[in-house]
This record gives sequence, structure tokens and C-alpha cells, in this order.
Amino acid sequence: MITIVYKNLEHNFQKHSNWDFLVSTFGGSTEIVIGLIFGNIFDLVEQIFFLKEKYSEYSTINDQ
Repeated sequence: MITIVYKNLEHNFQKHSNWDFLVSTFGGSTEIVIGLIFGNIFDLVEQIFFLKEKYSEYSTINDQ
């Protein structure tokens, strides 16, 4: 789980470049970290739902 979050952090840097946005908005490192973590939580939730959908598709195909 920690690995996923860490990989997501890296991914977030590349995808959104949240860093620049948060630096310009808040200008404080604590807020930046908090912002990145919250951004990641949303990404993680998104991925979980995506994987759940994929899995349910897969299992319905297997049931037939």
C-alpha cells in the first residue's frame, strides 16, 4: 500500500505538476505536502474504483 501511494506521488508530480501550482498558491512546504497527499488520495480512490470496475467486468465474463 505504501508503495502504491509513493508511486502515485511520483505520478502526480508528472501528471498534474501540482508542485508549481501549490507553491504559487500557498508558498509553504507543509501545505504543499498536504495538498499532494490529498491529491493522491483522490487519485487512489479513482484507481480503486477503476480496478473494481475492471474486475467486475472480468468476473462477469468468467461467469458466462
